[in-house]
Amino acid sequence: MRGKSRNDKAPPNEREERKKKELDPEHAEWLAKHRSDNQIISAKLYKLLKSYPDEIDDFGFEIEMLVGIAFSLWRSAFLSDKTGYRSDTTQKAISFLAELVQNNAIVFSSERGAVDWAFNYFAFNAKHRLEKLQDRWPELKMTPLLPSNARAHMPKDRWESLHNAFCDAVNYFEGLLVEAKNSN
Repeated sequence: MRGKSRNDKAPPNEREERKKKELDPEHAEWLAKHRSDNQIISAKLYKLLKSYPDEIDDFGFEIEMLVGIAFSLWRSAFLSDKTGYRSDTTQKAISFLAELVQNNAIVFSSERGAVDWAFNYFAFNAKHRLEKLQDRWPELKMTPLLPSNARAHMPKDRWESLHNAFCDAVNYFEGLLVEAKNSN
């Protein structure tokens, strides 16, 4: 999708082909690896929270942000095969809203049906929470939240940048917990 402007539209026949397309083997490998990476850092976060019960009391806001990031990245990995066309994102957002209003319920298949919009939603949620942590922890050195090149609009590259920043935040949090334990 390199070089597409925000207003590019997928040709109708290309959209129809994507709807029928089976899971691409390369994408399947990417999913397996990156969901695993997310689970590993999420498990580390969980272990930290359980290992430092006396130290976590002062970190309620930060813990909520970290858990929200873990979930948003976990969910957005499943949705990283978005098209990248602005028209698809807009139309899927409208369809998603219609389902929310009509059925008063959203399930994962609803998110898959609105993959372009849903990926952006969860990726933005993770980015926003990482920015909040950066505000809270100015000393935190994080990987840039978005790639600094033309690939910044590519969903998998965006996901990887956010995930790397999440790893940096969890590792920083671990240092804070160790420091808090040692000061007691």
